Amino acid sequence: SDPSSVNFKMSRFLAVWFAWTLGSYLACAAAIVAAFGIIRVLSLNEDHWFGLIFVVLFGVSLGGIQAMILSRRVSRSAWWIPATVAGWVAILPIVWLMSLVIPEGAMDDSGSMITLVITGATTGFSQWLFLRPYWRHAGWWIPASILGGLALALAFGPVITSMYELSLIGLIPSACTGLAVASLFADPQMAER
Repeated sequence: SDPSSVNFKMSRFLAVWFAWTLGSYLACAAAIVAAFGIIRVLSLNEDHWFGLIFVVLFGVSLGGIQAMILSRRVSRSAWWIPATVAGWVAILPIVWLMSLVIPEGAMDDSGSMITLVITGATTGFSQWLFLRPYWRHAGWWIPASILGGLALALAFGPVITSMYELSLIGLIPSACTGLAVASLFADPQMAER
Protein backbone atom coordinates (compact mmCIF):
# COMPACT_ATOMS: atom_id res chain seq x y z
CA SER A 1 0.00 0.00 0.00
CA ASP A 2 1.21 3.48 -0.88
CA PRO A 3 2.48 5.33 2.25
CA SER A 4 0.85 8.58 1.13
CA SER A 5 -2.48 6.77 0.79
CA VAL A 6 -2.11 5.36 4.31
CA ASN A 7 -1.23 8.81 5.66
CA PHE A 8 -4.26 10.34 3.92
CA LYS A 9 -6.57 7.65 5.34
CA MET A 10 -5.14 8.12 8.85
CA SER A 11 -5.41 11.91 8.67
CA ARG A 12 -9.02 11.62 7.44
CA PHE A 13 -9.80 9.15 10.22
CA LEU A 14 -8.34 11.52 12.84
CA ALA A 15 -10.10 14.54 11.31
CA VAL A 16 -13.51 12.83 11.51
CA TRP A 17 -12.82 11.63 15.07
CA PHE A 18 -11.69 15.12 16.13
CA ALA A 19 -14.69 16.86 14.51
CA TRP A 20 -17.10 14.40 16.17
CA THR A 21 -15.49 14.74 19.59
CA LEU A 22 -15.03 18.51 19.52
CA GLY A 23 -18.52 19.09 18.08
CA SER A 24 -20.05 16.97 20.83
CA TYR A 25 -18.08 18.79 23.52
CA LEU A 26 -19.18 22.17 22.14
CA ALA A 27 -22.81 20.97 22.04
CA CYS A 28 -22.50 20.12 25.73
CA ALA A 29 -20.96 23.49 26.60
CA ALA A 30 -23.66 25.32 24.65
CA ALA A 31 -26.39 23.30 26.40
CA ILE A 32 -24.92 24.13 29.83
CA VAL A 33 -24.81 27.86 29.07
CA ALA A 34 -28.28 27.86 27.49
CA ALA A 35 -29.80 25.89 30.39
CA PHE A 36 -28.48 28.39 32.92
CA GLY A 37 -29.71 31.24 30.69
CA ILE A 38 -33.22 29.79 30.47
CA ILE A 39 -33.30 29.22 34.24
CA ARG A 40 -32.20 32.80 34.89
CA VAL A 41 -34.61 34.39 32.38
CA LEU A 42 -37.59 32.37 33.61
CA SER A 43 -36.57 32.64 37.30
CA LEU A 44 -36.73 28.86 37.74
CA ASN A 45 -35.30 26.88 40.61
CA GLU A 46 -31.93 25.64 39.36
CA ASP A 47 -31.95 22.54 41.57
CA HIS A 48 -35.28 21.39 40.13
CA TRP A 49 -34.99 22.40 36.48
CA PHE A 50 -31.35 22.34 35.40
CA GLY A 51 -31.13 18.59 34.74
CA LEU A 52 -34.23 18.41 32.59
CA ILE A 53 -33.49 21.57 30.61
CA PHE A 54 -29.86 20.56 30.10
CA VAL A 55 -30.73 17.03 28.92
CA VAL A 56 -33.26 18.30 26.37
CA LEU A 57 -30.96 21.03 25.04
CA PHE A 58 -27.93 18.75 24.96
CA GLY A 59 -29.83 15.93 23.26
CA VAL A 60 -31.03 18.22 20.48
CA SER A 61 -27.75 20.12 20.04
CA LEU A 62 -25.65 16.93 20.20
CA GLY A 63 -27.89 15.20 17.69
CA GLY A 64 -27.79 18.27 15.46
CA ILE A 65 -24.02 18.64 15.39
CA GLN A 66 -23.51 14.92 14.90
CA ALA A 67 -26.15 14.87 12.14
CA MET A 68 -24.22 17.61 10.31
CA ILE A 69 -21.07 15.50 10.45
CA LEU A 70 -22.92 12.37 9.32
CA SER A 71 -24.54 14.28 6.45
CA ARG A 72 -21.23 14.14 4.57
CA ARG A 73 -21.66 10.38 4.28
CA VAL A 74 -25.26 9.48 5.15
CA SER A 75 -28.52 10.66 3.61
CA ARG A 76 -31.43 11.65 5.85
CA SER A 77 -28.96 12.47 8.61
CA ALA A 78 -31.53 14.74 10.31
CA TRP A 79 -33.11 11.52 11.63
CA TRP A 80 -30.03 11.20 13.83
CA ILE A 81 -31.49 13.90 16.11
CA PRO A 82 -34.66 11.97 17.11
CA ALA A 83 -32.61 8.76 17.29
CA THR A 84 -30.33 10.44 19.84
CA VAL A 85 -33.17 11.97 21.84
CA ALA A 86 -35.10 8.66 21.80
CA GLY A 87 -32.10 6.85 23.25
CA TRP A 88 -31.92 9.37 26.07
CA VAL A 89 -35.66 9.28 26.73
CA ALA A 90 -35.61 5.46 26.80
CA ILE A 91 -33.54 5.56 29.98
CA LEU A 92 -36.35 7.24 31.96
CA PRO A 93 -38.65 4.19 32.35
CA ILE A 94 -35.62 1.99 33.03
CA VAL A 95 -34.46 4.25 35.87
CA TRP A 96 -38.02 4.39 37.20
CA LEU A 97 -38.23 0.57 37.19
CA MET A 98 -34.84 0.34 38.87
CA SER A 99 -36.08 2.67 41.61
CA LEU A 100 -39.05 0.33 42.21
CA VAL A 101 -37.02 -2.87 42.29
CA ILE A 102 -33.81 -1.86 44.04
CA PRO A 103 -34.13 -0.93 47.73
CA GLU A 104 -33.70 2.76 48.57
CA GLY A 105 -30.09 3.56 49.39
CA ALA A 106 -28.74 0.38 47.78
CA MET A 107 -27.66 2.24 44.66
CA ASP A 108 -26.65 5.57 46.15
CA ASP A 109 -23.00 5.20 45.15
CA SER A 110 -23.40 3.34 41.88
CA GLY A 111 -26.85 4.35 40.61
CA SER A 112 -25.69 7.20 38.39
CA MET A 113 -22.80 5.12 37.11
CA ILE A 114 -25.14 2.28 36.13
CA THR A 115 -27.52 4.82 34.59
CA LEU A 116 -24.71 6.19 32.38
CA VAL A 117 -23.85 2.72 31.11
CA ILE A 118 -27.52 1.95 30.42
CA THR A 119 -27.89 5.33 28.70
CA GLY A 120 -24.97 4.36 26.47
CA ALA A 121 -26.80 1.13 25.64
CA THR A 122 -30.20 2.72 24.96
CA THR A 123 -28.75 5.57 22.92
CA GLY A 124 -26.41 3.21 21.10
CA PHE A 125 -29.32 0.92 20.21
CA SER A 126 -31.50 3.79 19.01
CA GLN A 127 -28.68 5.23 16.90
CA TRP A 128 -27.78 1.76 15.59
CA LEU A 129 -31.29 1.48 14.18
CA PHE A 130 -30.48 4.60 12.16
CA LEU A 131 -26.99 3.47 11.08
CA ARG A 132 -27.62 -0.14 10.10
CA PRO A 133 -28.98 0.52 6.58
CA TYR A 134 -25.84 2.53 5.80
CA TRP A 135 -23.01 0.66 7.41
CA ARG A 136 -22.42 -3.09 7.42
CA HIS A 137 -20.42 -2.86 10.66
CA ALA A 138 -23.07 -0.79 12.46
CA GLY A 139 -23.25 -3.43 15.21
CA TRP A 140 -20.05 -1.91 16.62
CA TRP A 141 -22.00 1.24 17.43
CA ILE A 142 -23.73 -0.25 20.48
CA PRO A 143 -20.52 -1.45 22.22
CA ALA A 144 -18.85 1.91 21.40
CA SER A 145 -21.79 3.73 23.02
CA ILE A 146 -21.74 1.46 26.08
CA LEU A 147 -17.98 1.98 26.36
CA GLY A 148 -18.58 5.75 26.23
CA GLY A 149 -21.10 5.53 29.08
CA LEU A 150 -18.78 3.32 31.12
CA ALA A 151 -15.77 5.57 30.54
CA LEU A 152 -17.81 8.58 31.60
CA ALA A 153 -19.02 6.79 34.74
CA LEU A 154 -15.46 5.84 35.65
CA ALA A 155 -14.20 9.37 34.98
CA PHE A 156 -16.34 11.08 37.58
CA GLY A 157 -17.82 8.37 39.79
CA PRO A 158 -21.26 8.38 41.33
CA VAL A 159 -21.86 12.16 41.49
CA ILE A 160 -21.06 15.07 39.21
CA THR A 161 -19.39 17.60 41.48
CA SER A 162 -18.29 20.37 39.12
CA MET A 163 -18.92 22.10 35.80
CA TYR A 164 -15.75 20.44 34.51
CA GLU A 165 -17.21 17.00 35.22
CA LEU A 166 -20.52 18.04 33.65
CA SER A 167 -18.67 19.08 30.49
CA LEU A 168 -17.13 15.60 30.28
CA ILE A 169 -20.59 14.35 29.30
CA GLY A 170 -19.90 15.92 25.90
CA LEU A 171 -16.32 14.74 25.59
CA ILE A 172 -15.78 11.21 26.85
CA PRO A 173 -18.64 9.26 25.21
CA SER A 174 -18.10 11.06 21.91
CA ALA A 175 -14.39 10.20 21.95
CA CYS A 176 -15.45 6.53 22.07
CA THR A 177 -18.23 6.76 19.47
CA GLY A 178 -16.03 9.02 17.36
CA LEU A 179 -13.78 6.03 16.69
CA ALA A 180 -16.78 4.17 15.26
CA VAL A 181 -17.85 7.19 13.17
CA ALA A 182 -14.34 7.58 11.80
CA SER A 183 -14.42 3.88 10.88
CA LEU A 184 -17.78 4.42 9.17
CA PHE A 185 -16.28 7.21 7.07
CA ALA A 186 -13.27 5.03 6.24
CA ASP A 187 -15.33 2.00 5.16
CA PRO A 188 -15.11 1.89 1.36
CA GLN A 189 -18.05 -0.54 1.18
CA MET A 190 -20.39 1.65 3.18
CA ALA A 191 -23.64 2.09 1.35
CA GLU A 192 -24.11 5.76 0.54
CA ARG A 193 -27.86 6.34 0.39
